[in-house]
Amino acid sequence: MFYGDVRNVSIRNCIIEHHAAISGVANNYAICFRRSGDTWPQDITIENNEIRNQAGTSSDAIAPDLSTSGGTGTMQGIKIANNKIYAKARGVIVGYVDGIEITGNEFRIEQDANGLTSSAILGFGTVKGKITVDGNKFIQISSANTTASGGGKTIVTEGPEAEWQITNNFFGGFEKTSASGSSVFGCIDCNTPSKILHNTFVLNALNNKPTEYYAIKAANNASAELKNNIFAGKEFSAPNAYLLGVPSGSSDYNVFVHDESNTAVSFNGTDKTLEEYQANSGNDIHSTLADVEFVDEGGCDFHIAKSSIGNASLLVSRLDGITTDIDSDSRPNPHTPEPTNR
Repeated sequence: MFYGDVRNVSIRNCIIEHHAAISGVANNYAICFRRSGDTWPQDITIENNEIRNQAGTSSDAIAPDLSTSGGTGTMQGIKIANNKIYAKARGVIVGYVDGIEITGNEFRIEQDANGLTSSAILGFGTVKGKITVDGNKFIQISSANTTASGGGKTIVTEGPEAEWQITNNFFGGFEKTSASGSSVFGCIDCNTPSKILHNTFVLNALNNKPTEYYAIKAANNASAELKNNIFAGKEFSAPNAYLLGVPSGSSDYNVFVHDESNTAVSFNGTDKTLEEYQANSGNDIHSTLADVEFVDEGGCDFHIAKSSIGNASLLVSRLDGITTDIDSDSRPNPHTPEPTNR
């Protein structure tokens, strides 16, 4: 636990496992931040660790202590990088922060009980500043939750004073382990200003079907910029969509891996073809359709492979400020086309 006025601490190269016998939905944490009065820890780096908490239904890997949250203070200088993170409920709770960096991590969320929506990254409480989510691999979002609107949501953004920059990530690995219930699964619930750029979203096929399944769901008028992403719809039975909701902002230069024989998938909950979606929404005018081969789709390694390497349909010019890719390799100058999910 980091408590109160703790500063300039690093945790590196450790194995951190929470094995306490906890029943029910009591919040518990592998790594916890806790305030003293209105003072929170500052300048904490958590890097290159294996962090595991699967004790009880409400197990979180890294989080502020939700039982003592509140006040007006915030944490700054929090960096969570290159970790392997395992949890049942939440991987990282982004709360009571003024900026945070979450980069290069692997997330595996496996909820085996009913009652809580599970997330790899969950915005909560006071969230301000730049929220950087870059170069992460979301490998497993599994849930046995049968509660309506519950299930698994990879990222839930929060904080009207924050800007979430979600870049260079791989999203996949969804699994509904209960055959009953009306749960919901999605990659991003976008509730706040967000830039969602150079990501790969794969809506993989599910054996047990949710009532709602999507890549991005935007709250009405949430400001969202959606560019240079790959969206792939692989679920042929349950209704699923690349985008739900009506965000303000721009969506363009995306690549859709879209099989028009798949009547279950839509672009926005309604439109089944790119042409319909472009005409009805005015979005994605320069976006394209393409077949894409990934290195290991089942293992959520969505680097492009084989015939997709060099495919002109996958080339986009990088965006200003996005200078590296998911492997931390440099991208070329902004005017040189390159594969969007490099």
